[in-house]
Amino acid sequence: MVSQPNLRNVTVDASNRIGTLRSLQGFDGSTKPIFPGYADLHKQFDEVGVDFVRMHDFFGVGEIDSDYESGGGDLYNAQCLGHNDDTEAQAAVVVQAFAAARVIFPDPSADPNKASSYNFAATDAYVKDIVSANRKILFRFGRSQGVGGLIPADFAKYAAIAQHIAMHYELGWDNGMIGAVGYYEVWNEPDLGATQWTGTAAQYYNFYTQIARAVKTAVPQAEIGGPVADFPDAPAGDFVTGFIKYIAANRVPLDFFAWHYYAESYDPYDYYRIGTSIRSLLDQNGLKSTQQFVTEWNNDPSSSTDTALTQTTFQAAFVASSMAYMQDASIDRAFYYRGDSLYLGMFSGGGAYTPTARAFQALGQLNLTPIRLEATGGDTLGYTVLAGRSADAREVQVLISNYQYDGNYQTETHPTPVEDGLSLTVPADSDAARTFFGGKSPDTVTNTNQPEDSSGTVIPDGLTPQTFDYMDNQGYNLTIKNLPWGNGAYTVSRYRIDASHSLSLIDTVAGKGGSATVSAQLPPPSVELIVLRRK
Repeated sequence: MVSQPNLRNVTVDASNRIGTLRSLQGFDGSTKPIFPGYADLHKQFDEVGVDFVRMHDFFGVGEIDSDYESGGGDLYNAQCLGHNDDTEAQAAVVVQAFAAARVIFPDPSADPNKASSYNFAATDAYVKDIVSANRKILFRFGRSQGVGGLIPADFAKYAAIAQHIAMHYELGWDNGMIGAVGYYEVWNEPDLGATQWTGTAAQYYNFYTQIARAVKTAVPQAEIGGPVADFPDAPAGDFVTGFIKYIAANRVPLDFFAWHYYAESYDPYDYYRIGTSIRSLLDQNGLKSTQQFVTEWNNDPSSSTDTALTQTTFQAAFVASSMAYMQDASIDRAFYYRGDSLYLGMFSGGGAYTPTARAFQALGQLNLTPIRLEATGGDTLGYTVLAGRSADAREVQVLISNYQYDGNYQTETHPTPVEDGLSLTVPADSDAARTFFGGKSPDTVTNTNQPEDSSGTVIPDGLTPQTFDYMDNQGYNLTIKNLPWGNGAYTVSRYRIDASHSLSLIDTVAGKGGSATVSAQLPPPSVELIVLRRK
């Protein structure tokens, strides 16, 4: 094909292996519906290539001691359940009807050493559903957003509860499972202040230490991490550098450093900048074997509660470019918030794909050719190139993401998410018990945990913004050299995500020989997957 002007020159060397593509296909979210009216997403998760699920904001499921019966968290949780304001009141009713009876430790006065103190039924049902599809689980010790601020009154008791939860899912305690979860993180975003943690940083260090040591004592093979920091772009703070130094000085187990980042800059390169910074801090403090998990990430929802912002072609390109940068940032695992149909989710209530979901599907497809190849032509401004080769050398794939910053994105009008006639109703008790409570009647559970504290916090300064100066980003002139089949015949297929395509096949052409060239207009925002297969 003839090279075209104003396009980016991209080169892939199919003979130069530079590593292995890491799967970053983790999500907060459930295949099994968390509430009535939402679609089962098993088929979609399989198609996207989801291999890791973080159990957080499952509304009672996987939560130790959240309070819902007293009205804790109504506003946020209603927003999570219903995309639009007009569903908020009914959504709050549904949340209260389901969440309170699904928490694991509903009576704070109970003995953590007795099996009768635990309510595992609902959480067991969701854990079994996840592992049945061979997906890994990251289990968060704590509570969901909106009911999480008040710190536990007794850290030692909370550590004992966490220990028994790990024993239940790893050692079979109390009719549990063997090796079902494996990964655990302690709390959620304590640096957000009283909305999540009413205590000090020093108290969190102590809390984390007691839980980590208790879990490792009973289940040495369990992987555990924290501090689940929400401001990793402020590394001098108590929950990044301070926490790392405390862990190193006191020899506290830390298998992975967990952090969150919602890019209010709308700059996908931030993930590279933060990831390399934290990797450096860990290494400097002797924690070279500690991994990095980004356990929540997305664009910035704080300026808008409109899920439509996270379901566009713009977002699809943001996702694909972000994950390309993560590959070079020593980020071992990432969990997008969220992967189902709730607030900020990437599917509609009825399970329909959005452009964001298609971006993850393209990345999942790329992971099927995991031998990472040298690729040039990308930049730090959102134009990214990833390339991989299959183990049998019969397939080469290139993923190009063309993202361009839009300073007006948050204030622009975007299509309303499709809710597919979502009905926020509470089903009859027998149906609810079978589907949403693991077969246990919610009438048998009384939640006496304390309500939340919902004060705010001060947001620290973040990264210095890049200067966006775009050049030659209207498409690509791609050359793939040193194809592994020598002079053999092959096909080139192109799949696109843009305003008119939903990972749709653009064309398939035949070729022969040790190299291939492809040129195409691909203005931002857009994503293209180029697949070469030996005939």
